[in-house]
Amino acid sequence: MDFSDFINDFNQYLSENGISSNFLKSINSIDFTQDKFIAYTDSGEKKAMISEKSSIISGFLKAKTNKNYRISIIAVKNDEIDNQENTEKKISEETAKSISETDPQSFYKPKRKNADIFKIGKEIDPNKTFNSFVVGDNSRYAFSVCQAIARNPGSIDYNPCFLYGGVGLGKTHLAQAVGNEIIKNLGFNVCYMTSNDFLTGYTNAIVSNKIGEYLSNFNDISVLIVDDIQFFEGNKGKLREGFFNVFNMMRDNNKQIICTSDRPASSIRDLEKRLSSRITQGINATLNTPDEETRYAIVKRKFSEKNFSIDEKYIKYIAEKVITNVRDLESTVRNIIEYKNLLDEEISFEIIKDTIKDKIIIEKESEKISGDLIMETVIDSMNINKKDLVSKKRTKNIVFQRDCCAYLMNMLTQMTNTEIGIMLGGRDHSTIIHSVEKMKELYQNDAKIKKTLDDLTEEIKRKAF
Repeated sequence: MDFSDFINDFNQYLSENGISSNFLKSINSIDFTQDKFIAYTDSGEKKAMISEKSSIISGFLKAKTNKNYRISIIAVKNDEIDNQENTEKKISEETAKSISETDPQSFYKPKRKNADIFKIGKEIDPNKTFNSFVVGDNSRYAFSVCQAIARNPGSIDYNPCFLYGGVGLGKTHLAQAVGNEIIKNLGFNVCYMTSNDFLTGYTNAIVSNKIGEYLSNFNDISVLIVDDIQFFEGNKGKLREGFFNVFNMMRDNNKQIICTSDRPASSIRDLEKRLSSRITQGINATLNTPDEETRYAIVKRKFSEKNFSIDEKYIKYIAEKVITNVRDLESTVRNIIEYKNLLDEEISFEIIKDTIKDKIIIEKESEKISGDLIMETVIDSMNINKKDLVSKKRTKNIVFQRDCCAYLMNMLTQMTNTEIGIMLGGRDHSTIIHSVEKMKELYQNDAKIKKTLDDLTEEIKRKAF
């Protein structure tokens, strides 16, 4: 392949994949050895710029020649390019120092069927894209970081990436948007998984004595997204050790890693300092609660996406009152649309207020609900005494009542899991996490328990307000 063919074919490849070709102007000449592709430019600045595109170059060459080339970018003066002796000397001197010596086999992989990737992870939601994400002051930096990663995954400046913020603020959306963009534009293999997916897969592999087979799946991945790593809390050291090894393998091979959490890594209990340090050694970005202007834009966008016409005054009212998180705003929009479709009634303030009444509680009113009030309400409603509730007793009824307390404290107050555990008899935060997750699942799948929790919530609110 001569220089002209390379430029023409590569330019077409970039165009087909929606990638800017501006950096091509900086390549003055090329050369091939048995296993190496060499691109020449005339300055260190241009060399750095081309080097950032090494993974893209290797992907193109793989697609074009079905061969894996190591990539070397060399800066030489223009008058040296045609001088064979000087050029060969420069090659030997500069190749060892080249800031880009990427083995495409360790990063680039051609597109494969989803089933091959999802042996260990989950399918990425195709609707979670950068275009569908509403950017506000609360998320602008995190959004910019994720766009940079999507353009150049594996860059030392952005690897690993750690996104953290409260529930429902868009961490998963942004992380999956990165994955969607990379799959679309670069064709790299992207694996999305939750921390529980990893823990389950790793545990099953240990039990079935197939740990090597399980870990080998990560060799085929170029970008690993691990959601909700806070759930590593309370898990055995052997499981965290497994993730630490996978993390190191990916990082050492310049493969992109993105982790999300609802808190800073330093606040995740039982997470070894070495893993916490590794996770945060790249770039960290926080997502905060959206302000009213951003909430208004989110609500307006969500109604628009559903082609649902609604008066501006209602959008403003929702944005003013539902201040919790993006997830609650989206839920409000869905509920209003469902109400209209099912009952075919005109939307009114009464309907809006009824739809959002359970979400307004967290506005500032959550400060009026205490753990003591919740415990008192559960004790009165379930005819139990406080001594049993905070004891070490494990009878079925007492465990259920204790779990109800943990769930309601988690949902209706700003208490941490550690604080809840202390109030419920000095229990470990990991026990509280388990209780809350169990009750969330029961709330979704057991109508009787859902009614019990709803009745308790209503009674707590009545006492508080």
